[in-house]
Amino acid sequence: MLYRFSCLEKILLWLNVIPHPLVDALSGVAAGRALQVSVKIGLVAALEGAPRSPGSLAAQLGVREPGVIVLLDYLEALGYVRQHATGYCLNRRGTKFFAKHSAHNLQHMLLLADYLFTTLTTLEATVQAGAPAEVYYDAFTPALWDTFTQAMRELAQTNAAEVARLISVARMVCIVLNSVNFPRLYRLRSSTLLPYSILHTRPLPSIPWQSVLPSVLETFSRMT
Repeated sequence: MLYRFSCLEKILLWLNVIPHPLVDALSGVAAGRALQVSVKIGLVAALEGAPRSPGSLAAQLGVREPGVIVLLDYLEALGYVRQHATGYCLNRRGTKFFAKHSAHNLQHMLLLADYLFTTLTTLEATVQAGAPAEVYYDAFTPALWDTFTQAMRELAQTNAAEVARLISVARMVCIVLNSVNFPRLYRLRSSTLLPYSILHTRPLPSIPWQSVLPSVLETFSRMT
């Protein structure tokens, strides 16, 4: 993460409490794009495990080695990758935020950031016209909606523990409904005292919402 931090922030940085990818991907243009592209082409996923040479990574991903070296340099400078004698691999920070089975994985958030950055290429035309050529949500494909849903899940997990610590909720299942077309059913499963929370998603089943909504509202009223 290429920023100047206070003493406290440096401690949080060292502890990986600060969600580095969110800032790196949404702020710095060059570094952010390098990080987004690294996730998009599968480079970050390929770096999990034993060190890999740039040549073997390029062959696996179907890209040219010089381009892989440039991305690896960016990833190393951002603090996600470590270079060894035999190649590159994710370091402690990279493993926390990008390892496949990590509870803090932010790869979908980076894929969403990649899409958001591409929409900025028409910013000048949008300013001249006074409105975008198309509303982003109208242009979402099913795959992009899935990326968005998973990205919001990852984003929620970055502060779920803190929210759970501040809210006293009995052991229960909370249903959060999308106000437009209910694309997903979310469940917040918690322990009795909520020392941690895990946000799960699953496809929305066929539910008669007119009969379900009263019970949902009653559930939320008991939470307050």
